Amino acid sequence: MLSQAEENLSILGIAFTEKLSQSNVSPEEALVSLVQLNEFHSSRRYYSLLCLAISEFSSFLRLEVIYHYSEGLDQISSGFLGSIVQQLPGASGAWHKKLLKRLKSQAKGNNYFLSSEKRVELQGTDPNLEKFGIYTTPFQKQHRAKLASRTQLLTNSTWYRNRLVFGVGLRADIATLRDLKIVEKSYGAMKKLKSSKASTYKIWKELEEFSGIKEA
Repeated sequence: MLSQAEENLSILGIAFTEKLSQSNVSPEEALVSLVQLNEFHSSRRYYSLLCLAISEFSSFLRLEVIYHYSEGLDQISSGFLGSIVQQLPGASGAWHKKLLKRLKSQAKGNNYFLSSEKRVELQGTDPNLEKFGIYTTPFQKQHRAKLASRTQLLTNSTWYRNRLVFGVGLRADIATLRDLKIVEKSYGAMKKLKSSKASTYKIWKELEEFSGIKEA
């Protein structure tokens, strides 16, 4: 049975022997949930697996959604998330800057040692985590064999599949909420996705119209 951390890593693209069934959880929810777990805070392995997944599949992530979910994270969780966000390949723009600014602010406080202070003193620190007050010795990259294939990810996740079809944005996620029957009306989608009422309603009605044509 997968642990909670492993379930979230599986959603984000890490392959485990035990397969995770279709999940109603979005990649952003999985990411923010993962960095809050005590088992994640104490595991170099989980952090390095997350770095591997992010390096491969970050193009499917919506930074504005991570921003909304990151509000109020504690110091340590903000530090771990911040170190991941700053490593996103090719990430830039307003949402990236806003997210990093928030996480740096929320990560201020006492230093946190994932490795012993003595080991850090002798072997040096991971530069990405150090910027957010978390100290551990440098990581070796996880082997790519631990990644799910792109085909597996798209086959097993409606979230990723719709983002491939519609583009990484609000329309794809509203389509997913409808496909998985997570919400029944546009208001539920607005609350779930923290999106504007007007945009959500417009897209919902368009998808509803398209669904009616398909079924006709």
